[in-house]
Amino acid sequence: MSRTPQVPDGWYAGKVAVVTGGSSGIGAALVAALRAHGAVVVATDLSPGPGDVALDVTDADAVQALVDRVVAEHGRIDLLFNNAGITFIGETQD
Repeated sequence: MSRTPQVPDGWYAGKVAVVTGGSSGIGAALVAALRAHGAVVVATDLSPGPGDVALDVTDADAVQALVDRVVAEHGRIDLLFNNAGITFIGETQD
């Protein structure tokens, strides 16, 4: 018996997804997978790649403007992946 969750074929087709932090790492992989399964994906990032949208998720007005834009262009948002984050690399002190 498989314990891997299964999504029915075609389930993502035509769904409108927003992925924050979508230009690299896990976000970029998620964007690629969603697109491969037929979703319409709006990928956002502080440093957007080609075709992505610049977005600072700490700016509430910018986030609302993005939501308004996506809804105006696509009629809805079906999936939202809050993947944006930052990493601090350095020494830890006691």
